[in-house]
Amino acid sequence: MMENENYLQQSEGMHLGETSDISLSASADNDTHQAVVEMNNDPEVVVIAEGTTEIAPNEYKERVNLKEVRLPKSLEKIGKRAFYGCQNLTVVVFGGNEKVIEDEAFANCRALRKIELPDSLEEIGYGAIENFELGGTIALTNLKKLGARNFNISSSLKFEVGPNLEDIGMSSFNCVTKINVSSDNKKFKLRDGLLLDRLGTRLLFCERDMTDMVLVPATVTKIDDYAFYNCRKIKGVTIPDAVTEIPGYAFSGCEALTEVYLPGKLEKIARFAFYRCKALTEINIPGTVKKIESYAFGSCQGLKEVKVSDVCETRGAFESTVVVVPVPADQLTFSSHSSAATSMSSGSAAVRSSSTPFRTESAAAYKASVSSYSSALGSNNNLANQKRDEINDRRMEQKRQEQMRVKEERQNAQEELNARMREEFMEKKDALMQKVAFIKDELRRTSGVNVLKKNKLNNQLYECTIQAIDLNGKYGTYIDESEKIEIDD
Repeated sequence: MMENENYLQQSEGMHLGETSDISLSASADNDTHQAVVEMNNDPEVVVIAEGTTEIAPNEYKERVNLKEVRLPKSLEKIGKRAFYGCQNLTVVVFGGNEKVIEDEAFANCRALRKIELPDSLEEIGYGAIENFELGGTIALTNLKKLGARNFNISSSLKFEVGPNLEDIGMSSFNCVTKINVSSDNKKFKLRDGLLLDRLGTRLLFCERDMTDMVLVPATVTKIDDYAFYNCRKIKGVTIPDAVTEIPGYAFSGCEALTEVYLPGKLEKIARFAFYRCKALTEINIPGTVKKIESYAFGSCQGLKEVKVSDVCETRGAFESTVVVVPVPADQLTFSSHSSAATSMSSGSAAVRSSSTPFRTESAAAYKASVSSYSSALGSNNNLANQKRDEINDRRMEQKRQEQMRVKEERQNAQEELNARMREEFMEKKDALMQKVAFIKDELRRTSGVNVLKKNKLNNQLYECTIQAIDLNGKYGTYIDESEKIEIDD
């Protein structure tokens, strides 16, 4: 009992009253997980004893009375949903050596807003710290894995992608404003405000203070959910042809967005993809698009009319004020606006019935919209062609820049390899020459009568000569001729 009282006295600011009883908390999984020893019986405050290395899944799940948790220095792992639904929890003090916080460990802890994450963390699971207000800069240098749906509350957070981070889940940076990537990180890179994987095929995040036009690199094939979420200052974006899906919430909240150039092979626009893009007044949707999900263009008050493929599903995708005009897919291109207008005015694009995804219009209203649309297309065909040319020019320039970047990266990589291999050669050369010098010195000291020792030393010298030939051959392309190893007889 005295030891427990001493422990409580040494624990700063625990607010535990006079109790010092030890309680044992064991989850339903205590046959496979370590039992947690608590240093008190206060239902509002949990102080976990030193020596505890793991908190089992669901250990304190939905403890509505719990307000404060203090973790020991020995703790390494917090299990899945360990504190899930502790809605009155306001304070968590980490021990400083935690390595893993599993999925949703602190999810739905509505009163818990501010915590200080330990630098020891190596893994943060799905939604583990989703709703915390974390200001300043997060720089977890040991972090290897960051699960999806974290950092969703803060509005001014900066995140450092450390040297060891190799796995980032989708929508992990919804409320991060700036990102920096360590030069030692081998999995990710930052290009013009865009966080990409090292190959440049996956776009994870766009810095929220980006402005004007954003050119997505031509190498990108996949864009993450929420990638441009709340980028309120960007005015335009060009997406490369290799992208086949615009994911959920990708451009949601881009309030200044007026120009969007969608790829020609696009197949799907997911839910809320362009939600609340208030400045968007027109969108050219390729005929390859087969599905536009609910609210994809919700709250886009500037949109008045949109043409889509006559086989595209659009139920709930647009506001009720938007006129959705079905057009044959092969006519939805920049180069065929005139033929599309002719086809529509001749009645080839029929109004769908109420059983189809399109909104049913009255015959008079539909004819009026088609006539208006045809007139607009005829008068603006030159503008459409001009936009097409602008897109092509931008993409050509983008491709040229990407080629230059790839070339520069290859040159830098080759230079780094040359330097590393030369350094490796010089180290081995120095070691070998020291060995040769030692053998020659021993030969000079050995008297002529000690034939056995001389033969042994000569054999060793011969082996060194063979090693020198091998090293010269192996590293020949990385060193100068004058640097090659030469062993005199």
